[in-house]
Amino acid sequence: MPIVRINLLRDRVPPRARRVRLFYGMLAYLAASGVVLVVIAAQQTQAVLRLLREERILDAEERWFRRQYPQFGRLTEFAEDVRLGLTHCQAQLSAIDRTLQRRADLAPLLLALTEPMLPGMRLTMFSFDREKKAISFEVAVPATMYNRRSDREIDLMAAWNSNPVLKTRLRSSPSLIGTRRARGPTGFEYVLSFGGVLRDGGGGPESS
Repeated sequence: MPIVRINLLRDRVPPRARRVRLFYGMLAYLAASGVVLVVIAAQQTQAVLRLLREERILDAEERWFRRQYPQFGRLTEFAEDVRLGLTHCQAQLSAIDRTLQRRADLAPLLLALTEPMLPGMRLTMFSFDREKKAISFEVAVPATMYNRRSDREIDLMAAWNSNPVLKTRLRSSPSLIGTRRARGPTGFEYVLSFGGVLRDGGGGPESS
């Protein structure tokens, strides 16, 4: 009985040249995949080693922390305590900053007002109204000096009119509000009341 051999896949098998190309392409793919896997493995190994080093450092810092601050159980508790402290300090600094921004620097103003005063004159009262941005003050002049030259307050006002600090700080020169006679440390004196308005007011009410 004759044996019949039929190759049903003969028309479906790629040519030899194509099979060779596919074979070497597969080898190249496997080689490239292997290289990529090696690179990824090396990177992951380095990452793991880095994490291990950081863990050892953290363990050492944790031991040092517990020796230095036994009242805290963990670093996180200490960090939370520091955070709360910093928040409190920040609130205090903000309040101080707001106060300083609103505060009026009255020292140069007082110096400019008292600088032209003659011996025997004295500043008996000074007040500052922050809301109205107004100042009021009194100057005591001995009676003998006042009687000898009754326009003494005009001399003061002339000196104030030419003072650069007062020109900068006040909207206008201090104006005379009133005069009264009083008894002072060395005898009778005249108390001259003045008032003025600041260009930029700030700070709380201050008086002296």
